[in-house]
Amino acid sequence: MTYTGTWNTSTGRTYASDLNGDVHYTTTNGDAFSYTFTGTGIVFRSEKNSDQGLVDFYSMACSRPRSTPPTRPGCPSN
Repeated sequence: MTYTGTWNTSTGRTYASDLNGDVHYTTTNGDAFSYTFTGTGIVFRSEKNSDQGLVDFYSMACSRPRSTPPTRPGCPSN
């Protein structure tokens, strides 16, 4: 995984869904990370709180922000 921008790590967490007991987070709009994988899908897990913002996903096959209609056949809608 490659992180771009100002990311922080919260360690020592005991939530079952936290991989290796930690999470990475940013408080800066526009920060990003990239991850290369071979497969048919991903699972995204996140906390939800009033001080947390939106997330956009892009893939090489269906590259678009969440708020844009799909432009390629087979790309999921919002």
